Amino acid sequence: SRTKKSGVNASERIRTGKIFYGTQYGTALGLAKKLAENAKSIGMDLEVCDLKTYEPEELCNESLVVLILATYTDGKPTENAKWFCQWLEENNGDERVGALHLQKLNFAVFGCGNSQYSESFNVVGREVDANLAALGGRRLWPFVPGDEDGGRMEKQFSTWSHHLFPLLEKLTIHSAASRSVLPPEATAEGQSSDDEGDDEAGETGEVDMEDMGGKPSKGGKGSKEMVTPALRANLTKQGYHILGSHSGVKLCRWTKSMLRGRGGCYKHTFYGIESHRCMEATP
Repeated sequence: SRTKKSGVNASERIRTGKIFYGTQYGTALGLAKKLAENAKSIGMDLEVCDLKTYEPEELCNESLVVLILATYTDGKPTENAKWFCQWLEENNGDERVGALHLQKLNFAVFGCGNSQYSESFNVVGREVDANLAALGGRRLWPFVPGDEDGGRMEKQFSTWSHHLFPLLEKLTIHSAASRSVLPPEATAEGQSSDDEGDDEAGETGEVDMEDMGGKPSKGGKGSKEMVTPALRANLTKQGYHILGSHSGVKLCRWTKSMLRGRGGCYKHTFYGIESHRCMEATP
């Protein structure tokens, strides 16, 4: 069998996964069904799932997801993918979540767009691909921006699938632990590889804890600048509102989750503290 040739222990193979689609007019759904059907030829059972009915909090428990995402008007997600994309973006900007939140996840993303809309061309797929990697997911194959202009998307999708399937055949329960299989130049545009060191943190706009309080003035005289311009920009990007010159505050994501009926954090589970009665401030 092809499994034996690849040297993969059959008992460790990942044979199931999910295909998520974000669609407005049905194109991404059609491609998702086609991928699921073709995957049967390599012994994979991939479930086609509507992102509208999926709870993103469960993503950390997934081993394999393939996403086929369309970009809608003005670079926005399609209606059924809005909450999923918002959840990813919010968690990527939340320092409490951590860069290993999706460490068990193997993923690949294909985008559906039209290059005539150059400014927003496949924005949604690119952002989802980047956010999944930033949260610790293992990218199986680089993001491909499908282009329906000129009828090229079907061929692009076929080529992408052709590269993806051999990787799916070799996928095991230990695959995600090995991190990215791609060299840095093969990762999604604008993303550094998972193996790059902390030395480049300054280039990404991230702020180290040691730098958060600002640097004291020479000789220890004068007041200490608590919210530096770099820190202000970083906190604002994460959704914080700056208070004066000393701190920032934002609504806890668990409060939003409880308001939507999606459950609360551990403080509610173990201590009965309701999210709207809990407050966290910046360091």
